[in-house]
Amino acid sequence: MSTPETWVSIERSLKVAQAGSKIAAGTTVTAEQAAPIVEENCRDCTSSADAAAAIDPALEEMPESDLPIESEPIEPPQTSQEADSTASGDPELGQLRLRENELAIEQEDIDTVFLRGQFDYFRSDNILLDDIDPVSDQFGRAGLAIVAIPQIGPDTQLFASIGGNFAFYGDLSELNYYNLELRAEVQQTIFPNTYATIGWRNRQFFSSEDGDRFLNDHALRLGLSRRDALAERLTLDSYYHLRFNFADPSDRSRLTNTLGASLNYALQPNLDLGLSYELDFVDFTQQDRADAYHQVTAQLSYDLTRNSRVSLYGGFSFGRSSESDVDFDSSIVGVSFSTYLPLF
Repeated sequence: MSTPETWVSIERSLKVAQAGSKIAAGTTVTAEQAAPIVEENCRDCTSSADAAAAIDPALEEMPESDLPIESEPIEPPQTSQEADSTASGDPELGQLRLRENELAIEQEDIDTVFLRGQFDYFRSDNILLDDIDPVSDQFGRAGLAIVAIPQIGPDTQLFASIGGNFAFYGDLSELNYYNLELRAEVQQTIFPNTYATIGWRNRQFFSSEDGDRFLNDHALRLGLSRRDALAERLTLDSYYHLRFNFADPSDRSRLTNTLGASLNYALQPNLDLGLSYELDFVDFTQQDRADAYHQVTAQLSYDLTRNSRVSLYGGFSFGRSSESDVDFDSSIVGVSFSTYLPLF
């Protein structure tokens, strides 16, 4: 599992599967949304529309921070004056004035730890990003993860997860692999509807044939994202990310700048239509290679239940690379499903 073709294939599959994950995830988690569950998103921390990704030789991560959190109003506790008034009754009707020393108010517990299940599947007409001999094939990924999203301040939210995936191809089954992922990040609300994120992620990849690890990838990420309501059912998500990847083998180490935007329209309360665009600049720090490419994705997402979502998506990518064998011209069509089971 060390040939250049293998590397490109894995980078490609991760990027597209990430897109599906974002779409299936839904909107970005904000400090106000960290209550009841289920949502990716934008890219690592935006909305479902951010799922514009199509290809990325930068081993893009899954947007786990884009959890589908669905807010539910919690009744505010009564003040002592309101409690007294409620307990008093109406003296004009001759009722006795009953007064309690204390009014116990139970508030709804908010789950912060979840079991997440994810399945992604897509087809591509150039799954290896090969400029000489494009290969049409299918790719699937199934995974489970434990996800925690506690609120650590009025405007600050922590995201942490540990999980694993099995990835498989159609004809290129010799490229099948497993991967383990650890992730932690903090999201801070800096302005209304504007969020800053700092995070770390480690992913390790193992061959499904012999179990050998062929990649250990650490990433530090800084992000800035914003959501604007353009109309009653129309929202615009925009984001910028700067990511440093330190990998073993070192030739996969890189610096990535990402700009993106996604437009989402709520056709119905549980049905969303989105269009996403993303621009990536990738500089490999330990080899003479630089990539720049565009990605456009359209998606239709449906909430099956409060905690699960299915999405259909399609799109294309184009760009250029200093590596002459890499061709970003490619189209994809796929489906993604995600579900969240509250644990505690």
